[in-house]
Amino acid sequence: QLHTFESHWIHRLVIVPGESCPCIPSTHTHTHTHTHRERERERERERERERRRLLCFGTRILLAFHGRGGSSNNEVKCRHLCVLICELLGSCLPCFGVRGSKAMTRGPQAYGEASYWDERYKQDGGSFDWYQQFSGLAPLLQKYIPKTSRVLMVGCGNAILSEDMVQDGYQEIVNVDISSVVIEAMQKKYKDFPQLKYMTMDVRDMSSFADHEFDFVIDKGMLDSLMCGSSAQLSAAKMLEEVRRVLKPGGGYMLITYGDPRVRLPHLKTQESNIWTVLLHVLPKPGSKRASEKCTWDVTAPIPVQEDDGFSKAYSVDDPDLHYVYICVKAQEPAKASSKGVKHGKGK
Repeated sequence: QLHTFESHWIHRLVIVPGESCPCIPSTHTHTHTHTHRERERERERERERERRRLLCFGTRILLAFHGRGGSSNNEVKCRHLCVLICELLGSCLPCFGVRGSKAMTRGPQAYGEASYWDERYKQDGGSFDWYQQFSGLAPLLQKYIPKTSRVLMVGCGNAILSEDMVQDGYQEIVNVDISSVVIEAMQKKYKDFPQLKYMTMDVRDMSSFADHEFDFVIDKGMLDSLMCGSSAQLSAAKMLEEVRRVLKPGGGYMLITYGDPRVRLPHLKTQESNIWTVLLHVLPKPGSKRASEKCTWDVTAPIPVQEDDGFSKAYSVDDPDLHYVYICVKAQEPAKASSKGVKHGKGK
């Protein structure tokens, strides 16, 4: 779960034996374990202390890595990283001044539940864009999505990507999220933006939309979130099935993710894979070393994916400084009435 959210470095930790942290209870206990049950309980407590120690040190390394540069964006990102660690701990990290909310202690398995996100957005009333901001995505948005397209933004949260797209000339963006709390907040915030519509909806069941209703669907972290929750495989399959259904023939699905081709293409290459043409782009992760250097590749040029779902020699699937953008173009179909009696829209 941590791998999905900004934490490639969590797997590269070097734990210093004996190093202490105020987040972790002391390992010294005076309980006399006379019975087998008591000994088992003590072992369980020790395992919990080790888990907390690992996550705590991992967070400290993440903050040191992401915090370099001192920008406000990095500061916000680091704080969100702390909150995510708190969720897995079911506790707080006082050494960073961050405390998880009551809902957050339920962990990533609750990511598919509306109550989890409602509680989370009650605690966080600001705006936050996962992964990439508009400036990083603009070349791909302009390449693939005409300004007149009817766009569906799944898992919109409190991000400002849709607002930035409207400022760039996009005319109609429908935003959906499972949290009624954040949708109500965004409806109030953008009440003077006729180009933006916000609806409470579970992406696994978008039956409020007819077949072939949208020209493009944008997903910035939504699929990743479902992959962290319970019944991940089933949830991901339901969402992708709905995305395919609401897209017009010739329409596209833009998936922005941390998942490299080895872990994302299997979900896109299903038994219905002939319905997609999948193109892959990579973007430097904001705040990373790659982002600070001059980009050495054309981000608008699709990258060939090898038969084993690997990269060409210019890239590495283990590079922590990359985000992956999959452009899935739905196949054209002969014009005919859909099963629901709705006329198919024109492909782009």
